[in-house]
This record gives sequence, C-alpha cells and structure tokens, in this order.
Amino acid sequence: MKPQFKMREVALAIAAITTVVTVAPTASAADKASTKAAGTYVTGDFHNHSTCSDGTLSLKKLVDKSVNTWKLDWFVQADHGGSSARNCTLAEDPFEPVAPALGLTNSASGPWQATPPVTYPGGGQPATALKGPNQSWESTLPNGRADIKGDGTATPKAMWRWQEIKEYQYKVIETLGRDAKKPVWIGLEQNNPGHEHTSTVVLKGQAPWPSTSTTGNANLQAQYEYCFDRSDSDTSRGAENQWDCSVTGSSNNTLINPLSAKIAPTDNLSGTNTAKYPNMGHLKSVEGIKWMNEKAPTTSYFVPAHLERAGIYNPTGSNGFNIEHLRNFNNAGPKIAFGFESMPGHGAESTRGSYTTNAVGGPKLAASGTACLAKAATGGSLRVRITTTAALSVLTSAKPRQTSTLASTPMTTSWYARGRET
Repeated sequence: MKPQFKMREVALAIAAITTVVTVAPTASAADKASTKAAGTYVTGDFHNHSTCSDGTLSLKKLVDKSVNTWKLDWFVQADHGGSSARNCTLAEDPFEPVAPALGLTNSASGPWQATPPVTYPGGGQPATALKGPNQSWESTLPNGRADIKGDGTATPKAMWRWQEIKEYQYKVIETLGRDAKKPVWIGLEQNNPGHEHTSTVVLKGQAPWPSTSTTGNANLQAQYEYCFDRSDSDTSRGAENQWDCSVTGSSNNTLINPLSAKIAPTDNLSGTNTAKYPNMGHLKSVEGIKWMNEKAPTTSYFVPAHLERAGIYNPTGSNGFNIEHLRNFNNAGPKIAFGFESMPGHGAESTRGSYTTNAVGGPKLAASGTACLAKAATGGSLRVRITTTAALSVLTSAKPRQTSTLASTPMTTSWYARGRET
C-alpha cells in the first residue's frame, strides 16, 4: 500500500498560497494535481537555478523537465539574487546540455553534433556560439546595453535580478505553467544579509495556472529582491519604479540610505554584517520578513536553506544560522518564516547530507545534521520531516511544536523539506 503523508507547514503553505490565486476559492494545490487527493502531499521544487544565476539550463528547459519529465505537481523557479549577464529566457539550441556524469564526450568548443562522436558541453553552448541561454542580455536585447537598468559598468553589462524577474522571467514562467496546466510561479533563493541562503516567495500579484488573468505580475517579488538581497547593491530604487524599502512603523527605517531607499550604508551597499556594522545583515533579513508580513502576509514564505553549510553565525560576516535566528524570523512573521530546508545527514558539510567527519567542527559533529523521521521518494524528489540537532540542543525535546528556552512562544521543530539541494 502506498503510504499517505499528511501535510505539514511548507506543504500547507504551498496549498494556501495556491488557493489565494485560484478561480475557485476553496481549491488547493492538492486539488490541482490531477489525481492527487486533497489533504495529501503533492510533489514540487522551490530550490533550483537557471542561467540567470549560477545554473546551466534555460528557464524553459528547467520548467519543462520539472513539470513534464519529472511530473512535479507544482514548481517555483528560484534563482539567486544579485545580477547576471546571461539571458536565461533563451532556449537551448540545438541540443540539451548533458551532465558529464552521463559519460558522454564533453567539448567546450564544439562541434556539437548528434552523430558519433557525440559531444555535449556540460555547461551549455558558450556565448560565442551565439546560441542558447549563455548569451548575454546585452547582446540579445533589442537595444542592447540601453535596455539594462540600474547601476553597472561591466561589459557585457549584467542585469539586476529585480529587472530579470519583473520584466523578463515572470511572463515566461506564467506562460509555461499555464501550458502545462500546473501552478508554476517565480521566487528567489535569497542571498541573506548576515547569513547564507533562503528560499523565498512573494506570490501576491502573480497569476499562475489556473488563473487566466492578463494582469499577473511579479512586481512585489522583484521589489523584495532589490530591497533585501545582499548581492543586490543597486542604488537605482528600481529605476522608474522608485521603490521604497521601509516597513511601516519600524524603528529601523532610520537606517535606510536615502539614495537607495534600503538598509545599505554608502560604505556597505549590501547591508550585510561587517566589522563596522556588526549584525546589520541579520537585522535587515528580519526587516525583510516584516516587509513580507506587511505587503503579502498570506502569500509569502521565508525558508532558510542549508543552515550549517557556512558554519556558525558570524556577526561580522555572512555565514550560517543559529537557532535564535530562526526564532527571530518566526517572531517577525509566524506564518511566513515557519521552518527551514534541509536533508538527512551532515548539514555542515559543503556537499551536505553525508555521514563523514569532513565538515565544519570535524569529528565531534559527525553525528549532527538532521534526523530523518519520514520519507517518500516520489517523482525525483524526496519528502522528509526533519529535526536539527541545533534545535535539539535548545529545545526541551524532539517532538513537534516545542517551547524554546529562548522565547515563550511555540516554535515548530519538525518541518517538510526537499531532499535534494543545489
């Protein structure tokens, strides 16, 4: 008999977020999956990358493989914040990049041919081939460099992620989801100020399938990236958007730089932790959750990824997350920051998930990481509920819904997470 797993926080959030934008208000993500019963898990992916950040596939290939080949029920496309010179909206042509691990001949310069000897550059065609999603924005947009907004002097000029999301990626994602008749929307793997990475979404404004709205947009998602990603040092306020990153009533609005309208001093445009500005980045990350809670309280999520990979929290750098930071996040947005993304094995190792001693802290931490409580491999993804040993060192027991010694309000210590991390 196939086991049935009841929905926990992330699954419930996905269902709730999808419900907000459906035509029928009582429908959920589970109802949209063609043969899945409501109240049981549906498979999806919210952590992945295209050539608009550090991935190797185009948007089209990434979504097609996920929802059509791997049959995922929902999909969130989530590149890193910051900027990229590559135009990920261009499709692969004429071949699909293939991982070198498949044993096919790898050629960085071609020829790329279908007849023996078959050659496949593992990272896709180079931009010099004038084909595929490794070509630059500057060389492929109608007006070239003039179409790329915001700060930047490099050649080719990189496009800030906020512009990619708002003006180019969103409509591609919306169209692909509607063509596949599955909920597909755009998110962000945020480069957290003061920390490493977090999977985020601000869905308000987006109109994924089954919506037929012609006014869907990712304006708020784009603004969130501009305001709160530490790799976004643009000061243009989103060019014609003239965004304001303040949070109504927040005492931290006094830290906002009038030039960029975000928490980013002139000598720290990332707004992250530095020796001069200790803990500023963490404070800015918390402000981002407050901003989500104000702008899209029921259609946002903030799920930290690989919490231990960069080591323990560093007040003067951008390293890992400590348990008290999860408490800060949850306090700022209880329905937005409700868990984290992880996997069985050692979470502090660079590749994550092993059971060796080759990790931050060495042998004494070899048994740390996560404890797998339940899993089910489906459609290429692994569903797990996990509990971190970091949490166990602070919380009174390993049961879900514990009371932290750091605060009197309950905090979930068992969450739903994907089993694959990139």
